[in-house]
Amino acid sequence: MVDVFDEGEQIVVVAELPGVQMADIRVQINADVLALETTGERRYEKEILLPAAIDPTTIQQTYRNGILELRLLRLDEA
Repeated sequence: MVDVFDEGEQIVVVAELPGVQMADIRVQINADVLALETTGERRYEKEILLPAAIDPTTIQQTYRNGILELRLLRLDEA
């Protein structure tokens, strides 16, 4: 399950990935599409359309108890 929250200047993505190791998680961003993939024993792959283009250099990622949280800043369109 993946949830996306639009919090103004940032977008928060929360994904449930039970049984996955942090080292097996791959995240890629292309404008407003987030690609989430896991390798290893438990494989998972999903592309998520985000509500806005984001700056891929600003990803803040935490993973605890099978829950991945990504905080992404919107791309400055000015």
